[in-house]
Amino acid sequence: EEIAARVAEEYGKEEGVGTVSRLDRPTSGALILPLSKAAEEHLGMQFREGTVQKTYLALASGEAPASGDIDAKLKLVDSGGTYKAFVHHDGKPARTSFTRLALAARPGSVYSFLAVSPLTGRTHQIRAHMAHLGHPLVADKRYAGDKRSKRHMKWCPRLFLHAHTLVFRSPVAPHEEMRAAAPLVEDLQAVLDGLRVAEGCLTYE
Repeated sequence: EEIAARVAEEYGKEEGVGTVSRLDRPTSGALILPLSKAAEEHLGMQFREGTVQKTYLALASGEAPASGDIDAKLKLVDSGGTYKAFVHHDGKPARTSFTRLALAARPGSVYSFLAVSPLTGRTHQIRAHMAHLGHPLVADKRYAGDKRSKRHMKWCPRLFLHAHTLVFRSPVAPHEEMRAAAPLVEDLQAVLDGLRVAEGCLTYE
């Protein structure tokens, strides 16, 4: 909401226009913010239909598979005002695909640098799916557990999850593809710079 307000102030926005994309509070990266009702409706439809291609960069604990497609229903549970998603047969359909870009190490531990694409848009989807796979994201207080996340936060200041690119159809020219991109931010880039690469590359275009 704060970002949307700043954009509206700088670029101008029609009254009553809402947001079509969002990020979890500890996640950084690209957002799409419509400035008109027509753009909001057009872009919102693309998100609902699942045609927006989303790529996130993530650092996960352990040696994740070289690639994978996680198809596991997620159920969002409220535990004392804190929401958490769990894989559950009674949940909503959720699919996440990922590719391991690199294996990297710190003393005594190995980590996987991933390009992750959520094919559905469930709350905490990437975080919950990777934790379910046994490779929770680095510094994820909610899904990696207190002990592990506290160890991570000695060298990683926050959740390592960044929305890198969003590819969608232009609301003005529907046959034209547009791309919103956000380079990895400084605090997370510093984390990568402190790792020793064992395989692959710690960059992504």
